[in-house]
Amino acid sequence: MRARWADGARSVNAVLALTHPAASFHAGRPMSITSSEENGVTVLAFQGRLDTTTVAAADQAFAAAVTAGGKNFVWDFAELTYISSAGLRTVLQALKQVSARGGKLAVCSLSRNVLEVFDISGFKSLLTICPDRAKAVAAAR
Repeated sequence: MRARWADGARSVNAVLALTHPAASFHAGRPMSITSSEENGVTVLAFQGRLDTTTVAAADQAFAAAVTAGGKNFVWDFAELTYISSAGLRTVLQALKQVSARGGKLAVCSLSRNVLEVFDISGFKSLLTICPDRAKAVAAAR
């Protein structure tokens, strides 16, 4: 799409961007998820962005942990830089699955921005949120 502005005798052509400028910066950046076990609790540590382009990886990592016999979980967000509504939906679906199986899910180490998203969305009242991994593991046992 092109726009034309007249500035006296000069005119300027500009291409209007239809996407957020940061979208191209983050496009294709992979999400890294590592799985470990601490005191009988499965810990999934997230690195990167949890959004529409990465929720499938999160869903697969969680499904693999459940298939491996995980019942109680900690999702460590220490290196999570962003969460979208699609990411929140993934967290909610995991919470429902864990609760239906009689397990527990705690999240920990949320950055100020991610914590604000949880607060505004009302997720703070749904989840066990801990300041660090050790406290989250203790809460999920």
